[in-house]
Amino acid sequence: MKIAAVYCVYNEDEYIEYSIRSIDDFVDHILVLLGTQPYTAYNARAREEFQQADRTEAIVTALAATHPKIRLIKGAWDSELEHRNAALPFCRAERADYYFLVDGDEVYRRDHLENLRQELLAHPETGQFIIKCDIF
Repeated sequence: MKIAAVYCVYNEDEYIEYSIRSIDDFVDHILVLLGTQPYTAYNARAREEFQQADRTEAIVTALAATHPKIRLIKGAWDSELEHRNAALPFCRAERADYYFLVDGDEVYRRDHLENLRQELLAHPETGQFIIKCDIF
């Protein structure tokens, strides 16, 4: 059973490292889809108004240098849905059985992730799950 964690982020430097470290031992692949620009679907002028990039790319790049399962993919998506859907081909290419969508400010407890893995192993027909996390 392979689990791919997917981060669809834009300017998440404050907690992204904590979040990635909290799931690293649980998942087989970590895909960080870094938006280079804000979404325009909700605000047509967002890309004109918000152009200041934070340190998210530098943080993820540094983590990826020592964690081979982390992959950084940069792009510009118009909406959250488009951003999330962009990860699916990468998950398929990695032959992931599960797609674990994680926000950049979510931190998970090891015991919760271990319980989830056991449940997925016992019930591979599971199509969707929700797991408790701490959000900062």
